Amino acid sequence: MTEAVTRQHVADLAGVSAKTASRVVNGEPDDLSVAGCDDSYVAEVAWPPLTTIHQPISEMASEAVSLLLSPRTGTTRHLTLPMRLVVRGSTGRPGTPRPMN
Repeated sequence: MTEAVTRQHVADLAGVSAKTASRVVNGEPDDLSVAGCDDSYVAEVAWPPLTTIHQPISEMASEAVSLLLSPRTGTTRHLTLPMRLVVRGSTGRPGTPRPMN
C-alpha cells in the first residue's frame, strides 16, 4: 500500500502544475490529492478539475477600498468574509477513482 499525499497550493495554477507533473512522472496517481486556493478558471478546465477554495474577491476588494477611504479611528477592524471549498476531481481517498465533474 502506498502512502497518500496531499498538497495545498496558494494558487490554482501551482496546484494544476503539481498534479500535471505528477501524472507525467507517475502515470495516474490516485494517491496524490492536490488543492488550490483561487477557484480560478484554470481550476475548472484542468484535468482532473482542481479542488479549490472559493474566495469572494469582489467583496474583498470592495471592503479594502472602503477601509482605505474611511477616516482613521486608531482602532483595529476585523472582517470575516465567507469562503467555501469547491470539491472537484483532484482530491479523494487514496486508491479510489476521482470524480471527474
